[in-house]
Amino acid sequence: MTNQSIHSRLTVSDYTLNRFTWIPPSRGGFVPKNSQRWELKDGSQGCVRRTRLSGSGDGFLRLNNMKLPDTKTATVDRTIDVKKCEERCLSDCNCTSFAIADVRNGGLGCVFWTGELVEIRKYAVGGQDLYVRLNAADL
Repeated sequence: MTNQSIHSRLTVSDYTLNRFTWIPPSRGGFVPKNSQRWELKDGSQGCVRRTRLSGSGDGFLRLNNMKLPDTKTATVDRTIDVKKCEERCLSDCNCTSFAIADVRNGGLGCVFWTGELVEIRKYAVGGQDLYVRLNAADL
């Protein structure tokens, strides 16, 4: 890459090649967990929030074409729409993000995450919208 402000990393396994890219305008409310390793192009330790969630005044950043996070800290409610999902997540100080559970036919239900968001990535094509909670100052 010729643009030094774009960070990218490749991983290779038996049958797949994955490219992970961090573009500076999308940094928003997050910084690398280990900046020394990040400078060495090792993003394996992920990122942390620059600003803690306040519990009031927070909002959501919609990320398109995402692989949804690991579901160890997820709960599902299949009876509510996206507006109710947002309201419910904002009313729970532990909620860090949500996504529509069933994207067919207009979408219904939500998956909610608490704690760290593990194993998320952006796909070039496909994936789902992920709504990540941010402090009002980072929106």
